[in-house]
Amino acid sequence: MAQVESFDYEIERAYICGHEAAVVLRFNIVAAGMTLNMDAVNIYEASDDGKLKSLRSWWDGSRQGA
Repeated sequence: MAQVESFDYEIERAYICGHEAAVVLRFNIVAAGMTLNMDAVNIYEASDDGKLKSLRSWWDGSRQGA
């Protein structure tokens, strides 16, 4: 496994509805001299007591190396 030189992310927007939130993110990762840029959407669901119940994630790696 390559050592990560930097790992940055930006939350572009978030949509909250009830116990769920959809969060649009952009990741910028540098590892082993390579730059990986990735857009993602994470869906978080909280339990009734406010703890993380589930996390689903979708991402697009087509910008890698851009």
